[in-house]
Amino acid sequence: ALVLNVEEKQAQTYVKGDGLKTLSIEHMRWARRHKTADLLGDFVVDVRNVLEPGDIIYVAPRRLSDAELAALEEAQSALEGPIKPTATEYQLSQIPNVSGALISIDPNTGAILSLAGGYDFFVNKYNRAIQSIRQPGSNIKPFIYSASLDQGFTPASLISGAPIVLTDPAHGTVWRPENYSGRFYGPTRMRAALGQSMNLVSIRLLRSIGIPFAREYVQRFGLDMNRFSASLTMALGSGGVTPLELLSAYGVLANGGYRVEPYFIERIINREGEVIFAAPQAEFCDDCYDEFLPFPEVEEVIDPLMAEEPAIEPIEEVTESDDALASEPDTVIEEEPATYLAPRVMSRANNHLTVNRMQDVIKRGTGRKALALERNDLAGKTGTTNDYIDAWFTGFNRQVATTVWVGFDEPASMGRGEAGSRTALPIWVDYMQVALNDVPLDEQEIPEYIEAGFVHRETGVRVTEEDPAAVPEVFAIEPLQPELIVANRLAAQRATDETLSVLDGLIESDDVTIEPDSPIFDDALEEPAQDIELEAPAKIIETEEETEGLF
Repeated sequence: ALVLNVEEKQAQTYVKGDGLKTLSIEHMRWARRHKTADLLGDFVVDVRNVLEPGDIIYVAPRRLSDAELAALEEAQSALEGPIKPTATEYQLSQIPNVSGALISIDPNTGAILSLAGGYDFFVNKYNRAIQSIRQPGSNIKPFIYSASLDQGFTPASLISGAPIVLTDPAHGTVWRPENYSGRFYGPTRMRAALGQSMNLVSIRLLRSIGIPFAREYVQRFGLDMNRFSASLTMALGSGGVTPLELLSAYGVLANGGYRVEPYFIERIINREGEVIFAAPQAEFCDDCYDEFLPFPEVEEVIDPLMAEEPAIEPIEEVTESDDALASEPDTVIEEEPATYLAPRVMSRANNHLTVNRMQDVIKRGTGRKALALERNDLAGKTGTTNDYIDAWFTGFNRQVATTVWVGFDEPASMGRGEAGSRTALPIWVDYMQVALNDVPLDEQEIPEYIEAGFVHRETGVRVTEEDPAAVPEVFAIEPLQPELIVANRLAAQRATDETLSVLDGLIESDDVTIEPDSPIFDDALEEPAQDIELEAPAKIIETEEETEGLF
C-alpha cells in the first residue's frame, strides 16, 4: 500500500486492487521499534512516528469489530445498486523474520489434513514441518509421564518439586534446573505437575523410572532417541524432532495407542480412471503389543507334551529344464499392500490415563487458551525451550491432531515471555476453530478398565467424595505393567504342567490318550482365573523426606 496522508491517530493509504483505505493507530500499535530480543521501543502513540507520506508498506486484511460490522450492514442496506461499501479493512503488517510450521493429521488413518512449512513458499522454500529438527521442550513430557505409569506410578502419586542440584563428575559442571515460573514446590501430584509443566518433577520422575527404560518406551512412538542425550536433560526435551515426527507420536495418544504412519497422497488415478496407487490403510493390531513385553510368551516355554512333533518328509530332488528357467522373469514386482498392521505401543489403560491428564493441561494448566474453542474433548501440551528459542503447542481429540512450532531458522531467542502458550497456542486455536467446525464432540465415557474415584488434594491418598479436600481422579483396574499379564500366563502354564505330571502318573493304559485340543488344555491356557494372583507393586509416593539424598 502507498501512504498518502498521515495524522496523529490514522493514516490514509491506497491499497492495490482495493482503493483508498484508512489505517487506525489501533491497528499499528504493535510496530514498536525493535532494540533487542528482550527490549522494545516506546509504545506507538502517534502514527506520525511510524509512517510518513510516500512510504510503501505491507498491509494485511483484518477482522472487523462488532461496531464496524453493524455500521457496514447499515450502510449496505441504505445503498442500492452494484456499488456498496467493502467489508475488507486492513492493518499494518510486515514479512516476519521468525519462522513457523503447522501440520495436522487424522490420527486414525495417518492422512495429513493440513501442512504449512513456513510463512511464504516464494520467500523461503525450506519446509520446516518435515525438515526442521528442533528441540521439543516440554512436548516430550507426556511420554515420560506415560512411561512412569508402566513402572507403578499413578496420576495421584506424589513427586517432590524441591530444588535439585546435579553434578557431572566427568566435566565438573553443575546443573541447577528450574521451573518455568522460577518457583519451587513441595510434593506434587503427577496430574498437577504435568498440567503446570513442572520441570523438577519431570526430572525426578525420569530418574526414578530409569533413563534406559524411558528411552526404549519413547522410541516406541516413533521418535529417534539417537538425537536425545542419554541423561536427565531428556526429561526437558533436550533432543531433536521434526514437527511431523512429534505429531505422529502424539497421534498414538489420540487414536488409543496405535502407531500409524502418516501419508501425503491418498491415491493416484490415471486418465482412464484406474487407481494406480493407494496409500496403505492401517489395521489396528492389539496382539502386536506383545513385542514390547519383557517376558516370553507361553508358546516359547510350552511343555513338549503339549506340542506335536511335525513329521519330517523326505526332500525330493527337483530338476527343471533350461527352457523353464529361461521363461522366468528376472525380477518380481510386488504390488503395494492395501493394508498394514499398526501396532499397539501402549496399553489401553495407560493411554486413557495419559490423555485424561493432558486434558487437564487445557482445562486448568498451561493450555487454558484452548478453552476458547468451547470443547471438552481436547488434550494437549505446551513446549518452550531455554531462552525462548522454540515454542510449541501440540493438541488433539480422537479425530484431529495438530502441532504448531514457532522459532527462528537459525536458533535465537524470540524474546522474554515468548513461550508455547503465548506464541504457538493462539495459532493452534485459530486453525482448530476451522478444522473442528463440523467434528462432533468425542464422548467422555469412563471405560470398563478404568475406575473413577477421589483423592486428597495434598496427599494423593484415596478418600471419599465427602472429604473437603477431595478431587476427582481415575485409576486403572487392569494392571498397567504388561509383564504381569504375561506372568499370569506363565503361572497358568506351570499349573498345566503340574496337571500333566499328575496325569502321567495316573494314566498307564495304552488305549487312553489325551489329545492336545482336549478341554483340560483349553482351560489351563485361558486367561488366569481369580485365584491366580500376582501382587502388584505398591503405589509409589515420593515426599521430600523420602527423596532426600536421592535426587
